[in-house]
Amino acid sequence: FKQKLLRALRSSNISKRIEEAIEDKLRLENIGKIKRAHRQLKKKVLSDKFSPATKHKKYIFLTEGLSASGSLKQVRDSESEAIYALRGKVKNVHKLSELVSSKEWVELMGILGIEPGGNRITPYEKIIIASDSDEDGYHISSLIVNFFYTWFPEIIKSKKLFFLYFR
Repeated sequence: FKQKLLRALRSSNISKRIEEAIEDKLRLENIGKIKRAHRQLKKKVLSDKFSPATKHKKYIFLTEGLSASGSLKQVRDSESEAIYALRGKVKNVHKLSELVSSKEWVELMGILGIEPGGNRITPYEKIIIASDSDEDGYHISSLIVNFFYTWFPEIIKSKKLFFLYFR
């Protein structure tokens, strides 16, 4: 009887509704974690990885490491161009729980003023992925594009995402 009951429950709409309710609850918990992390981010000074624009949020460069950000800092317009240095290959985040556990992605979402499920779009006119024109640079660029495609497709649809490859 027990086995028949379990099989019937698994194939019924009840089990599907229970699974969906659990997924919704986990999603809300994870979004809550991101919001708390954003509030904490506003209270503390960001690391040396972020160089904000001083007046206008026109462009933000996402660079492949601190060395690339150092080169850009020398030539950027500090009034309107921000730089955020990613440390090597970033985590590929398909699940919300993976996104929440990645400090760099949470920090970047805070800088851009966006969160999954939110309706705010970043104030930056352009998000520019700046990386080397080699295999690692292309891989890092694809991970960043995947992040935006998975969690913030409106940034891609609104044509805010660009590439800059260093030779």
